[in-house]
Amino acid sequence: MLVADHLLGPFVPHSDGPVTPKDWSSLDGTLFIDKEDAPWMVFCHEWQQVADGEMCAVRLAEDLSSTVGAPVLLFRASEAPWTTSFIAEKYQNQENYVTDGPYLFHASNGELLMLWASFIDNNMRLVL
Repeated sequence: MLVADHLLGPFVPHSDGPVTPKDWSSLDGTLFIDKEDAPWMVFCHEWQQVADGEMCAVRLAEDLSSTVGAPVLLFRASEAPWTTSFIAEKYQNQENYVTDGPYLFHASNGELLMLWASFIDNNMRLVL
């Protein structure tokens, strides 16, 4: 975790190393505060490591400097009915699905929604 007084930095460490599992290729962490005011980080477990990209969440300490418990798998990219796979020669021609850029928000009716991106017919798309 990094912090800054301004949007453009400079950024300085806030945690002692990554808060995602050290052996995971993870990206796009976004802060979410649940109904009990507990902080969580929602992030992607990279397709390059798992082939079927995963959307995960991990509870954070109140000061956001460490985790509380293990990550929770929310879903895999292939579980969305609109995603399509792509084949990457670099990765032994395996079938891959991407999770990218989670953003959570509450709709006007209070429902919790997530925007995130993946591939559709070999093109990156952002979908709600």
